[in-house]
Amino acid sequence: MIKPTGWNTWDANHLNAFVHLPSRLRVRFCLYHLGSHTKKEIFDWRAGMRRLGPHASDGSYNQVDLRWDALTLSCEYGHPVVEEPAPAICRFIAAEGSMADEADYLLLVELDGAWAAPVQVSQGNSSLAAQAGGVTWQLTANHAPLNPLPEGMPSATPFLAFAIPPAFQEWEDEPQPVDPILIKIEPVGVPPVTFEEAARRLDDERKRYQATALRGMGWLDEAAAGMTRGLHWNTIWEPVKRRICTPVSRDWCRVPGWGGYVLFDWDTFFAAMMSGLEDPSLAEANVRAILQEITPAGFVPNFGSARATSQDRSQPPVGSYVVLKLASSRSLVRAPQWLNLLSEVYPALLRWHRWWMPHRDGNGDGLLEWGSTPTGENPGWEAGTLRAAMYESGLDNSPMYDSVVFNQTTHTMELVDVGLNALYALDAWALAQIAAILGLEADASALTDEYQQMGERINSVLWNEAAGIYQNKSWDGRFSPSLSPTNFYPLLAGIVPLQRARRMVDEHLLNSGEFWGGFVLPSISRGDPGYRSSERRREGLQSAVNDYWRGRIWGPMNFLVCEGLRRYGFDLEALALSQKSLDLFLGEWRGESHVHENYDDISGDGDNAPNSDPVYHWGGLLAYLGIQELADFEPWKGWRFGNLGEGVSAIKGIRLVEGELAVAVSPAGLRLSLNDLPVLTTDQPVILRGVEVEPTKLSGELVTGGPEVELTLYGFKPGQSISIRAGQTRRVSVANPEGQVTLKLAKGTRFEAAGSG
Repeated sequence: MIKPTGWNTWDANHLNAFVHLPSRLRVRFCLYHLGSHTKKEIFDWRAGMRRLGPHASDGSYNQVDLRWDALTLSCEYGHPVVEEPAPAICRFIAAEGSMADEADYLLLVELDGAWAAPVQVSQGNSSLAAQAGGVTWQLTANHAPLNPLPEGMPSATPFLAFAIPPAFQEWEDEPQPVDPILIKIEPVGVPPVTFEEAARRLDDERKRYQATALRGMGWLDEAAAGMTRGLHWNTIWEPVKRRICTPVSRDWCRVPGWGGYVLFDWDTFFAAMMSGLEDPSLAEANVRAILQEITPAGFVPNFGSARATSQDRSQPPVGSYVVLKLASSRSLVRAPQWLNLLSEVYPALLRWHRWWMPHRDGNGDGLLEWGSTPTGENPGWEAGTLRAAMYESGLDNSPMYDSVVFNQTTHTMELVDVGLNALYALDAWALAQIAAILGLEADASALTDEYQQMGERINSVLWNEAAGIYQNKSWDGRFSPSLSPTNFYPLLAGIVPLQRARRMVDEHLLNSGEFWGGFVLPSISRGDPGYRSSERRREGLQSAVNDYWRGRIWGPMNFLVCEGLRRYGFDLEALALSQKSLDLFLGEWRGESHVHENYDDISGDGDNAPNSDPVYHWGGLLAYLGIQELADFEPWKGWRFGNLGEGVSAIKGIRLVEGELAVAVSPAGLRLSLNDLPVLTTDQPVILRGVEVEPTKLSGELVTGGPEVELTLYGFKPGQSISIRAGQTRRVSVANPEGQVTLKLAKGTRFEAAGSG
């Protein structure tokens, strides 16, 4: 679990650095080209990364292949999980397949202080020493550094220079492994370890992490690896507010205007949600981090950074839903978890919720519009304009807003927005659930009433019977013809009558002329005039930004639509959307280790747009959808396991209070395990919902499967008397010698097996 101490890739500016907290001692690895006498100090996602390897959230093991021109360098950083201050171990070698002559490059190793920390460094013939945080550290290597240095190299700053070993060397016509450069950074006064022992410890940490990480198999393939690496390699220590957080991308934090870090609203909530599968402590850190950016007016801003916060606008209100999903998914028992965090963040989430209506109901009809409230100052970015209101939507240049009027008096668009109102209703529902968990009955009741009233308003005002879908509506009463995935968000809010839900899915979602196809979901209907077109230049829209939100595929849209499909029991449609999303994600992850901000909806390429960052964490939502097909906590129903898809897949390493959860599906059925012990199995593919596992009781609902499903429950005492309820039938059975009991169930049956004593 991640903690704000020890060694990790904390520094947003450097993939090629390992930093110790709290001392802020940084060991940095640079490359030097002998021919051109140039030094490579910064490696970014676009040009500096070749392959993302594993990254434990606690920094105990990390591996990345860094690239400079034709050279690819394999870098490993790690530390044994021992008492602080712990030594750091780093290993370097030219990566297999590197096209450069390693003799043209040198590896430079430096010690300094991250974030301008006062660190004193001295250099010996073959070592570096540093005083940091009251500790003396020494850096040594198993290879002799170059001495004297090649002519022309800078020598003002203490560093060690090493020749880079090739991946293999030829000897007697057979390739032979080469001894990598191994570096130790050890606290003086602690018994040092040998280089052989250091290498063994690094290998042990790699094996330990690989055995405990979130990991997928079968058709899930590298879904879990891609998602978690996109998160952990972007996780940093932010020194201004002194916290762990996961910005969308390290590269964004290096933009000078942000001052060292930037967090975006719904992006960070989604990062927290994904982090919760492998490391709930990182999820908790991200929830706290984005709520620390809350403005004096009480809303979570579009962005918060070291230099500025968007005081004029917020972003889609998904926070309460994410926090509810995270808190409830910490255990297999449907009981409150994360109570301390819920108590801590509920007031801020409620205040944010209550900000919307007074500030974003421009025409007073009880429905919301996106907006931007002028701050009275020049904030250094656009505010009080249509462009700024579009930024609040999170869909920066969506064609939905091409012809919208921005009202300078109300500071809102003159367009009631389906997506915003549905998410606001969902926010009221999620807050009501949290209030009930916390025992705040008056709040829970008031929020439930508001949720129901909001649902009635959306249904009466925004449903277009002729079109068969909810649509944005101008203040003059005209429905907007533009459709995007946001028009399906009422499904997630749970406010759609079933007949309407079926029409929306059949007539629009699965319509290849609008949203369905080989790659899905485009961020605007394929039939829209703005689809795959540059936005037009006009007042308040000074620049064209190509097809950014004008047809490209975005993880958060796919996620929110898929959640709605599952809430309404459209499980086969959700499966199809999940698998298409996963295939899109894996297509570029496998070859380039990219987790893109967005993807082309025709080619599936993420690299073909300059504003699609290659390692942007919410691209992992496309992989998250695949993982959810096996295991997911649905806040409206509880734990859901299994699917009706073909093939074999498994997910392991989901972290719960009870331990490690694993789920496997195949044509032979579903298997749910906890800490490598079986919890339940079925004899065929099924979907189970509302599953709860307690020490002497298992319960749930068989949602779908064949005409009769054999469900075996484990964990009872041999010979124990078991009270079984299956639908309206009740009986008493006895656990077999293996502590199992088997039920025969029809789909739609609720079951419960409770052991006596």
